[in-house]
Amino acid sequence: MVYNFLWNDKGDKIKRKVMINDCSEWGLKMIDITSFNRSLKATWIKKYLDKENCGSWKRFFDSEFEKYGGEVTLTGNLNIKDSRNIIKVSDPFFKEILEIWSEANYEEKIVSDYHFQSLPLWYNSLIRVGNRPVFFKEWFLKGITKVEHLMDDCGKFLSFTAFQTIHDLTA
Repeated sequence: MVYNFLWNDKGDKIKRKVMINDCSEWGLKMIDITSFNRSLKATWIKKYLDKENCGSWKRFFDSEFEKYGGEVTLTGNLNIKDSRNIIKVSDPFFKEILEIWSEANYEEKIVSDYHFQSLPLWYNSLIRVGNRPVFFKEWFLKGITKVEHLMDDCGKFLSFTAFQTIHDLTA
């Protein structure tokens, strides 16, 4: 509507990518409506993950994500493709904000040992079992949430037996 008003309904005279530029770059500082819309939708996820926000609207999110483990689905590191394939939500709004969140939140590269050890285990496109990101509810409920929880104090991966013993898991 803004651009139609600006150009009297006669089509854009200047590309919108130019129009959103700063005046010093020959733009008019117009709002990039698409980016603005996407950022508003990503804000829904940030508010949902905020522990201090106790709005009753969060129940809608809870109902969509409960079969996947709740908010852990959003604290992982899923790329858009895995997000679409693994988290099947019925509502188009939820589907769109999940994709936006995945696009904004996904970290493709591991930059250090510390970064690797602090990666989330669950719903992480970089950590796969059977070529799929995973979620093991029993492990999650025991507080096993990061790669470092699979390692000893020296940064070496635990044997499965040692891992089970440390975390009190059954086979």
